[in-house]
Parts: sequence; structure tokens; C-alpha cells
Amino acid sequence: MSKYFAESELIINEDGSCFHLHLRPEQVADKVILVGDP
Repeated sequence: MSKYFAESELIINEDGSCFHLHLRPEQVADKVILVGDP
């Protein structure tokens, strides 16, 4: 499944990494599990 985000929803740095985390697409697993308190 491929999902595209609007530029206002996903900010990309000049080097192609995701804003704040500085992760590039090849540095992220195909599946990511998020957990937290409700």
C-alpha cells in the first residue's frame, strides 16, 4: 500500500529526509508499529 501526503502534512528536508527525525525512506522499515496511551 502506498500513501501520499500533502506537502503541508509531511515536511521534507533539503536532503530528502523527514523533518524532525531526519530519516530517509531507506532508513525506515516497511512496517512500523506505533503504540501509546489512549
